Amino acid sequence: MPASFHSKALQKHAGEIEKLAEKLRALYDVRDTSGVGYVAGEWNRLFDAGRSEGSTQEREALKQDYLWYLTLDRCQQEYRQQLHGFLERLRHERAREFARTSFAHRAREDALGKLELALSEASGTINLAMPEHVRREGQGAVTIQWRGAQGTEAELSWYPDGERIDLREALSSGLRHSARLDPADVSFFTDHLIDEIRNVHELELPEFHYEQGLRSRQPPSRLLWTRSTTTPARPAELPESLAQGTRAPQALELELALGGADPELAELIDRVLCAAAAEDYAASEKLTPAERARRAAAVEELVTAVARRAGIPDREVVRLFAPVLVDHPSSAGGPAECAANARALQFLLTQLTEP
Repeated sequence: MPASFHSKALQKHAGEIEKLAEKLRALYDVRDTSGVGYVAGEWNRLFDAGRSEGSTQEREALKQDYLWYLTLDRCQQEYRQQLHGFLERLRHERAREFARTSFAHRAREDALGKLELALSEASGTINLAMPEHVRREGQGAVTIQWRGAQGTEAELSWYPDGERIDLREALSSGLRHSARLDPADVSFFTDHLIDEIRNVHELELPEFHYEQGLRSRQPPSRLLWTRSTTTPARPAELPESLAQGTRAPQALELELALGGADPELAELIDRVLCAAAAEDYAASEKLTPAERARRAAAVEELVTAVARRAGIPDREVVRLFAPVLVDHPSSAGGPAECAANARALQFLLTQLTEP
C-alpha cells in the first residue's frame, strides 16, 4: 500500500486498509461463486417479478437450496480450518524453509484454496481405484504399507486386495497440476503432507478419516473412507428475508450477516472507518461550507481506495460499510474516545448513503 493518502488518518492505517481490501476481495470472489450468493440472487429475481403462479413452489425450493449450500459452505470451512492448522504448523516449525515457498507470500484464502484443490485431486486419484462394492456401500478403507529407510514412502490399496496407489505420487501430482506449484514447492509440501499423515494425524485427505486411538507419531495402518456427510443446516438458520418472504440483502451483505465472513473483517472496517470519520468530523467543525465542499473527505478517499484495491464497485463498498459498522460498533478507548467515536459514527452514517 503506497503511502499516498491525503488523509493523515488513512496514512496511519495504510497497512490495515490493505488487509481490509484483500479480505473484501476474497469474500467478493466467494460471493460470485457460492451457492448462498446464487440463491440470494434467484430469490430476489422471483421477488422482483411479483407473486406469479408457481412462485411459491420455487421459493420453497430455493429455501432448501439455501440450506444445502449453507451445509456445504460449513463443511468447507471446517476443512479449511484443518488446512490452516497445517500451514501454520509449517510456518512456525519450519519457518526458514516455509518462508522460501510461494505460499508464504500468498493471501491466506489463495493458499488454502490451492492446497484444498491439490488434496482433492489426491483423494480423487485414490477414489478412482475404489472397488464398486465400496462405492455402493458408501464406506470402506484403504490400507497403508509404509516403506523406505525412514518409513516415509507409502502404498495405499483398497481393502482387501485393491490396486496399489503411491501416496507420494498422488500428493505431488495434485500439488503440480491443481495447485500449480513449482518443483521445489511440490517437494517441500509433499514431504510435509506425508509427515502429517504418518505422524501428526490432524489434516485429513478429503472424505478420508483416521482411526480413533492413534497416538502421536504412530503411523496409521489404514484410512477410513465414508461418502461425504455432514449435519444439514436447519430451517431455523434461514436468514430473516427468506424465512419471512421479504427481499434479500445484497448477496455480499447476506454473507456478512450470516457471520460467514472473518470476524476480523468487521473489526477492520470498524477501525478504519471510525478513524476516517473522526478526521472528517473534526474538519467539519473548523471549515466553512465552501471549504468543506472543496476538501477531499477521508471517508470518500477510503471508499475509493478500498474499491480500487479490492476490485469492487464503489457503490458496493458504500453499501457494505454502514451496516457492518452499526453491527460492530467500536468500544476501544476511554469515555472521551468513545464519545468522539459516537459523534464520528453519527456523522459517518450521513455520508454513507447510496447515490
